[in-house]
Amino acid sequence: MRTCQWTSWPTSAAPSPPPLMDAGVRVLLLHGDRDIICNWLGAERMLDALRWVRAAEWRGVTPVNLTVSGAAAGTVRQLGPLAFRLYDAGHIAVMDQPGAAMALMRRFAAGRALADPAER
Repeated sequence: MRTCQWTSWPTSAAPSPPPLMDAGVRVLLLHGDRDIICNWLGAERMLDALRWVRAAEWRGVTPVNLTVSGAAAGTVRQLGPLAFRLYDAGHIAVMDQPGAAMALMRRFAAGRALADPAER
């Protein structure tokens, strides 16, 4: 973590995803709803502002509820890249909600819809 703080000017990673997404590479972003460092709303606005081939379509995607093991775990927007809000999670969401984070990563790795509650 310290190596990320060596420079006085933070560098935005926002220009990096569009060429990858345009090439069909899937991108997974995880944001906890209680993260005060990298808040989910700012991440969602950043995604809405990205310039990529499906940008207009992305802005029209409505968030859907995310359920893990029968419990509400957050919301999902999914179309190529995705942003979702993980409930009751802070900056290190995978530590705050390990079960929900693991379920999301498994769904993503399997190429499934993240809002699909069926555990396989």
